[in-house]
Amino acid sequence: MASPFSERLKTFLAERAARLDGVENEARRRWIAIFLSVFVAFALWFSFSMQESYSVVVEMPLVVSNLPEGQALRRLPTPTARVTVQGEGWELFGLRRRPPVLQINAQEERFDVFSAASEGSRLPPGVSVQSVVPGVIEPDLEPRIERALPIRPRTQLAMASLYEMLGEPTVEPDTVVVSGARSIINSLDAWPTELVVREDVGASFTTPVALSDTLAGLVVLSLDEVVLSASVALFTEATRELEVRTEGTPPGDNPVRLIPSKVTVTYSVPLDEFERAQVSERFYAVVDYASAINDTTGTVQPILHVPQELHVRNARISPRRLEYRIRVE
Repeated sequence: MASPFSERLKTFLAERAARLDGVENEARRRWIAIFLSVFVAFALWFSFSMQESYSVVVEMPLVVSNLPEGQALRRLPTPTARVTVQGEGWELFGLRRRPPVLQINAQEERFDVFSAASEGSRLPPGVSVQSVVPGVIEPDLEPRIERALPIRPRTQLAMASLYEMLGEPTVEPDTVVVSGARSIINSLDAWPTELVVREDVGASFTTPVALSDTLAGLVVLSLDEVVLSASVALFTEATRELEVRTEGTPPGDNPVRLIPSKVTVTYSVPLDEFERAQVSERFYAVVDYASAINDTTGTVQPILHVPQELHVRNARISPRRLEYRIRVE
Protein backbone atom coordinates (compact mmCIF):
# COMPACT_ATOMS: atom_id res chain seq x y z
CA MET A 1 0.00 0.00 0.00
CA ALA A 2 1.44 3.36 -1.13
CA SER A 3 2.23 5.92 1.51
CA PRO A 4 0.61 9.40 1.49
CA PHE A 5 4.06 10.90 0.72
CA SER A 6 4.59 8.82 -2.39
CA GLU A 7 1.09 9.68 -3.64
CA ARG A 8 1.71 13.41 -3.18
CA LEU A 9 5.07 13.08 -5.04
CA LYS A 10 3.42 11.36 -8.00
CA THR A 11 0.74 14.05 -8.15
CA PHE A 12 3.35 16.83 -8.01
CA LEU A 13 5.43 15.31 -10.80
CA ALA A 14 2.36 14.78 -13.02
CA GLU A 15 1.19 18.38 -12.55
CA ARG A 16 4.73 19.70 -13.28
CA ALA A 17 4.97 17.63 -16.46
CA ALA A 18 1.60 18.94 -17.61
CA ARG A 19 2.69 22.56 -16.99
CA LEU A 20 5.95 22.01 -18.94
CA ASP A 21 4.05 20.45 -21.87
CA GLY A 22 1.75 23.42 -21.91
CA VAL A 23 4.64 25.87 -21.97
CA GLU A 24 6.40 23.95 -24.82
CA ASN A 25 3.18 23.75 -26.84
CA GLU A 26 2.59 27.46 -26.41
CA ALA A 27 6.17 28.27 -27.51
CA ARG A 28 5.81 25.98 -30.54
CA ARG A 29 2.52 27.63 -31.55
CA ARG A 30 4.13 31.07 -31.16
CA TRP A 31 7.06 30.19 -33.47
CA ILE A 32 4.74 28.67 -36.08
CA ALA A 33 2.65 31.82 -36.05
CA ILE A 34 5.78 33.99 -36.47
CA PHE A 35 7.02 31.85 -39.37
CA LEU A 36 3.64 31.94 -41.16
CA SER A 37 3.46 35.70 -40.72
CA VAL A 38 6.93 36.22 -42.18
CA PHE A 39 6.18 33.82 -45.06
CA VAL A 40 2.89 35.52 -45.95
CA ALA A 41 4.53 38.97 -45.74
CA PHE A 42 7.37 37.83 -48.04
CA ALA A 43 4.94 36.23 -50.51
CA LEU A 44 2.83 39.42 -50.67
CA TRP A 45 5.97 41.57 -51.11
CA PHE A 46 7.34 39.30 -53.83
CA SER A 47 4.00 39.16 -55.66
CA PHE A 48 3.58 42.94 -55.72
CA SER A 49 7.26 43.47 -56.61
CA MET A 50 7.06 41.12 -59.59
CA GLN A 51 4.18 43.20 -61.02
CA GLU A 52 6.40 46.26 -61.31
CA SER A 53 8.55 47.16 -64.34
CA TYR A 54 12.32 46.54 -64.32
CA SER A 55 15.35 46.60 -66.62
CA VAL A 56 17.63 43.55 -66.49
CA VAL A 57 20.47 42.06 -68.57
CA VAL A 58 19.80 38.64 -70.11
CA GLU A 59 22.60 36.47 -71.58
CA MET A 60 21.13 35.06 -74.82
CA PRO A 61 23.11 32.18 -76.45
CA LEU A 62 24.38 32.76 -80.01
CA VAL A 63 24.50 29.86 -82.50
CA VAL A 64 25.78 30.07 -86.08
CA SER A 65 23.54 28.47 -88.70
CA ASN A 66 23.00 28.38 -92.47
CA LEU A 67 26.69 28.31 -93.47
CA PRO A 68 27.24 28.92 -97.22
CA GLU A 69 28.18 25.88 -99.30
CA GLY A 70 31.94 25.28 -99.23
CA GLN A 71 32.55 27.80 -96.43
CA ALA A 72 33.53 27.32 -92.77
CA LEU A 73 34.03 29.54 -89.74
CA ARG A 74 37.60 30.67 -89.11
CA ARG A 75 36.69 32.03 -85.68
CA LEU A 76 33.67 31.50 -83.44
CA PRO A 77 31.65 34.59 -82.50
CA THR A 78 31.05 35.47 -78.87
CA PRO A 79 28.97 32.67 -77.29
CA THR A 80 26.30 34.99 -75.85
CA ALA A 81 24.81 38.42 -76.40
CA ARG A 82 24.18 40.73 -73.42
CA VAL A 83 20.63 41.92 -74.00
CA THR A 84 19.14 44.64 -71.77
CA VAL A 85 15.36 44.18 -71.61
CA GLN A 86 12.53 46.00 -69.83
CA GLY A 87 9.25 44.56 -68.66
CA GLU A 88 7.15 43.22 -65.82
CA GLY A 89 9.00 41.28 -63.15
CA TRP A 90 7.10 38.03 -63.71
CA GLU A 91 7.91 38.01 -67.43
CA LEU A 92 11.56 38.91 -66.85
CA PHE A 93 11.89 36.14 -64.25
CA GLY A 94 10.85 33.51 -66.81
CA LEU A 95 13.00 35.09 -69.53
CA ARG A 96 16.17 34.91 -67.42
CA ARG A 97 15.50 31.29 -66.54
CA ARG A 98 14.96 30.27 -70.20
CA PRO A 99 16.63 32.83 -72.49
CA PRO A 100 15.94 32.34 -76.21
CA VAL A 101 18.71 31.16 -78.57
CA LEU A 102 19.66 33.65 -81.29
CA GLN A 103 20.46 31.95 -84.61
CA ILE A 104 23.20 33.84 -86.50
CA ASN A 105 22.53 33.57 -90.23
CA ALA A 106 26.00 33.05 -91.74
CA GLN A 107 24.63 33.96 -95.18
CA GLU A 108 24.50 37.60 -94.06
CA GLU A 109 27.73 39.64 -94.09
CA ARG A 110 26.46 41.67 -91.12
CA PHE A 111 24.03 39.94 -88.79
CA ASP A 112 21.86 42.39 -86.82
CA VAL A 113 21.77 40.92 -83.28
CA PHE A 114 19.53 43.74 -82.00
CA SER A 115 16.81 42.97 -84.57
CA ALA A 116 17.05 39.23 -83.89
CA ALA A 117 16.73 39.74 -80.12
CA SER A 118 13.79 42.13 -80.59
CA GLU A 119 11.63 39.71 -82.57
CA GLY A 120 8.29 39.39 -80.82
CA SER A 121 8.25 35.60 -81.09
CA ARG A 122 11.33 35.42 -78.82
CA LEU A 123 10.11 37.73 -76.04
CA PRO A 124 7.18 37.47 -73.59
CA PRO A 125 4.34 40.01 -74.02
CA GLY A 126 5.20 43.46 -72.71
CA VAL A 127 8.99 42.89 -72.74
CA SER A 128 11.07 45.22 -74.94
CA VAL A 129 14.77 45.28 -75.86
CA GLN A 130 16.69 48.37 -74.75
CA SER A 131 20.23 47.52 -75.95
CA VAL A 132 22.32 44.60 -77.23
CA VAL A 133 26.07 43.92 -76.97
CA PRO A 134 27.33 43.11 -79.56
CA GLY A 135 24.78 44.82 -81.77
CA VAL A 136 26.16 43.40 -85.04
CA ILE A 137 28.18 40.25 -85.83
CA GLU A 138 30.16 39.70 -89.03
CA PRO A 139 30.68 35.94 -89.58
CA ASP A 140 34.39 35.22 -90.24
CA LEU A 141 34.35 32.71 -93.11
CA GLU A 142 36.95 30.93 -95.22
CA PRO A 143 36.86 28.21 -97.88
CA ARG A 144 36.27 24.78 -96.34
CA ILE A 145 38.86 22.03 -96.91
CA GLU A 146 39.45 18.58 -95.45
CA ARG A 147 42.56 16.53 -94.67
CA ALA A 148 43.41 13.14 -93.23
CA LEU A 149 45.53 13.57 -90.07
CA PRO A 150 47.35 11.00 -87.93
CA ILE A 151 45.86 10.51 -84.49
CA ARG A 152 48.26 11.16 -81.59
CA PRO A 153 47.47 9.14 -78.44
CA ARG A 154 47.92 11.05 -75.19
CA THR A 155 48.73 8.84 -72.21
CA GLN A 156 50.09 9.15 -68.68
CA LEU A 157 50.88 5.59 -67.59
CA ALA A 158 52.70 4.60 -64.40
CA MET A 159 54.14 1.09 -64.65
CA ALA A 160 53.98 -1.49 -61.89
CA SER A 161 57.30 -2.72 -60.50
CA LEU A 162 59.39 -4.65 -63.09
CA TYR A 163 56.91 -3.89 -65.90
CA GLU A 164 57.70 -1.74 -68.93
CA MET A 165 56.01 -0.62 -72.13
CA LEU A 166 56.81 -2.46 -75.38
CA GLY A 167 56.86 0.57 -77.65
CA GLU A 168 54.52 3.54 -77.70
CA PRO A 169 50.73 3.14 -77.34
CA THR A 170 48.85 2.82 -80.65
CA VAL A 171 45.33 3.68 -81.77
CA GLU A 172 42.94 2.05 -84.23
CA PRO A 173 42.04 3.63 -86.58
CA ASP A 174 45.17 5.76 -86.64
CA THR A 175 43.89 8.57 -88.90
CA VAL A 176 40.90 10.93 -88.88
CA VAL A 177 39.50 13.17 -91.61
CA VAL A 178 39.08 16.76 -90.39
CA SER A 179 37.07 19.45 -92.17
CA GLY A 180 37.05 23.18 -91.53
CA ALA A 181 38.40 26.59 -92.52
CA ARG A 182 41.51 26.38 -94.72
CA SER A 183 43.83 28.32 -92.38
CA ILE A 184 42.87 26.11 -89.40
CA ILE A 185 43.18 22.76 -91.19
CA ASN A 186 46.51 23.68 -92.80
CA SER A 187 47.96 24.52 -89.37
CA LEU A 188 47.31 21.00 -88.01
CA ASP A 189 49.83 18.14 -88.18
CA ALA A 190 48.00 15.60 -85.96
CA TRP A 191 44.84 15.25 -83.89
CA PRO A 192 45.17 14.26 -80.19
CA THR A 193 43.03 11.95 -78.11
CA GLU A 194 41.79 12.77 -74.65
CA LEU A 195 44.39 12.04 -71.96
CA VAL A 196 44.40 8.43 -70.67
CA VAL A 197 45.72 8.19 -67.10
CA ARG A 198 46.44 4.85 -65.38
CA GLU A 199 48.42 3.88 -62.29
CA ASP A 200 50.26 0.65 -61.46
CA VAL A 201 49.92 -0.81 -64.97
CA GLY A 202 50.93 -4.48 -64.97
CA ALA A 203 49.28 -5.87 -68.11
CA SER A 204 48.63 -4.97 -71.73
CA PHE A 205 45.26 -3.30 -72.30
CA THR A 206 42.93 -1.79 -74.89
CA THR A 207 40.38 0.89 -74.17
CA PRO A 208 38.11 3.22 -76.16
CA VAL A 209 39.18 6.85 -75.94
CA ALA A 210 37.50 9.97 -77.28
CA LEU A 211 39.25 12.36 -79.61
CA SER A 212 40.01 15.77 -78.17
CA ASP A 213 37.37 18.42 -78.87
CA THR A 214 39.40 21.63 -78.48
CA LEU A 215 38.16 23.08 -81.79
CA ALA A 216 34.48 22.24 -81.33
CA GLY A 217 32.29 24.33 -83.61
CA LEU A 218 35.15 25.06 -86.03
CA VAL A 219 36.32 21.60 -87.13
CA VAL A 220 34.25 18.55 -88.06
CA LEU A 221 35.77 15.10 -87.39
CA SER A 222 34.98 11.92 -89.31
CA LEU A 223 34.94 9.92 -86.03
CA ASP A 224 34.55 10.61 -82.32
CA GLU A 225 36.63 7.89 -80.66
CA VAL A 226 39.31 5.29 -81.30
CA VAL A 227 40.60 2.18 -79.55
CA LEU A 228 43.91 2.69 -77.74
CA SER A 229 46.23 -0.29 -77.20
CA ALA A 230 49.25 -0.46 -74.91
CA SER A 231 51.61 -3.48 -74.83
CA VAL A 232 53.16 -4.14 -71.42
CA ALA A 233 55.51 -6.90 -70.34
CA LEU A 234 57.25 -8.19 -67.23
CA PHE A 235 61.02 -7.61 -67.62
CA THR A 236 63.85 -9.66 -66.19
CA GLU A 237 67.61 -9.11 -66.09
CA ALA A 238 69.93 -11.21 -68.23
CA THR A 239 73.68 -11.50 -68.90
CA ARG A 240 75.32 -12.78 -72.08
CA GLU A 241 78.75 -12.89 -73.67
CA LEU A 242 78.66 -11.36 -77.15
CA GLU A 243 81.02 -11.56 -80.09
CA VAL A 244 82.36 -8.17 -81.22
CA ARG A 245 82.30 -7.72 -84.98
CA THR A 246 84.06 -5.12 -87.09
CA GLU A 247 82.03 -3.37 -89.79
CA GLY A 248 83.15 -1.31 -92.74
CA THR A 249 86.50 -3.08 -93.26
CA PRO A 250 88.16 -3.20 -96.69
CA PRO A 251 87.49 -6.30 -98.85
CA GLY A 252 89.47 -9.35 -97.77
CA ASP A 253 90.67 -10.34 -94.34
CA ASN A 254 89.71 -8.19 -91.35
CA PRO A 255 92.83 -6.15 -90.49
CA VAL A 256 91.54 -5.20 -87.02
CA ARG A 257 92.21 -7.38 -83.97
CA LEU A 258 90.19 -6.42 -80.87
CA ILE A 259 91.42 -7.09 -77.36
CA PRO A 260 89.32 -8.74 -76.00
CA SER A 261 87.27 -10.03 -78.94
CA LYS A 262 84.15 -10.57 -76.80
CA VAL A 263 82.25 -8.45 -74.28
CA THR A 264 79.76 -9.21 -71.53
CA VAL A 265 76.42 -7.41 -71.75
CA THR A 266 73.91 -7.11 -68.90
CA TYR A 267 70.43 -6.05 -69.96
CA SER A 268 66.70 -6.19 -69.25
CA VAL A 269 64.39 -8.11 -71.56
CA PRO A 270 60.74 -9.28 -71.43
CA LEU A 271 60.43 -12.60 -69.66
CA ASP A 272 58.98 -14.33 -72.75
CA GLU A 273 61.92 -13.09 -74.89
CA PHE A 274 64.63 -14.23 -72.48
CA GLU A 275 65.55 -17.49 -74.29
CA ARG A 276 65.62 -15.88 -77.74
CA ALA A 277 67.85 -13.05 -76.48
CA GLN A 278 70.30 -15.60 -75.04
CA VAL A 279 70.79 -17.48 -78.34
CA SER A 280 70.06 -15.00 -81.15
CA GLU A 281 72.99 -14.69 -83.58
CA ARG A 282 71.73 -11.27 -84.63
CA PHE A 283 72.33 -9.97 -81.11
CA TYR A 284 75.98 -8.85 -81.06
CA ALA A 285 78.35 -5.93 -80.48
CA VAL A 286 80.01 -4.01 -83.31
CA VAL A 287 82.99 -1.69 -83.81
CA ASP A 288 83.18 0.59 -86.82
CA TYR A 289 86.44 0.20 -88.80
CA ALA A 290 86.57 3.95 -89.49
CA SER A 291 86.50 4.73 -85.76
CA ALA A 292 89.59 2.56 -85.27
CA ILE A 293 91.46 4.12 -88.21
CA ASN A 294 90.71 7.65 -86.96
CA ASP A 295 91.30 6.89 -83.28
CA THR A 296 94.22 8.44 -81.38
CA THR A 297 93.59 6.90 -77.94
CA GLY A 298 94.34 3.24 -78.65
CA THR A 299 90.87 2.06 -77.69
CA VAL A 300 87.46 1.89 -79.39
CA GLN A 301 83.94 1.68 -78.00
CA PRO A 302 81.73 -1.27 -79.02
CA ILE A 303 78.10 -0.56 -79.89
CA LEU A 304 75.28 -3.00 -79.21
CA HIS A 305 73.32 -4.35 -82.20
CA VAL A 306 69.86 -5.64 -81.21
CA PRO A 307 67.42 -7.33 -83.65
CA GLN A 308 64.05 -5.61 -84.04
CA GLU A 309 62.09 -8.49 -82.52
CA LEU A 310 63.87 -8.18 -79.17
CA HIS A 311 62.94 -5.48 -76.65
CA VAL A 312 66.32 -5.08 -74.94
CA ARG A 313 66.54 -2.28 -72.37
CA ASN A 314 69.15 -0.77 -70.03
CA ALA A 315 72.09 -2.60 -71.63
CA ARG A 316 75.54 -2.26 -70.02
CA ILE A 317 78.62 -3.47 -71.90
CA SER A 318 81.78 -4.61 -70.11
CA PRO A 319 84.45 -3.65 -70.86
CA ARG A 320 83.18 -0.35 -72.22
CA ARG A 321 86.24 0.18 -74.44
CA LEU A 322 88.48 -2.31 -76.27
CA GLU A 323 92.09 -2.16 -77.29
CA TYR A 324 92.85 -2.93 -80.92
CA ARG A 325 95.63 -3.74 -83.31
CA ILE A 326 95.56 -2.96 -87.04
CA ARG A 327 97.55 -5.28 -89.30
CA VAL A 328 99.57 -3.41 -91.88
CA GLU A 329 100.31 -5.29 -95.12
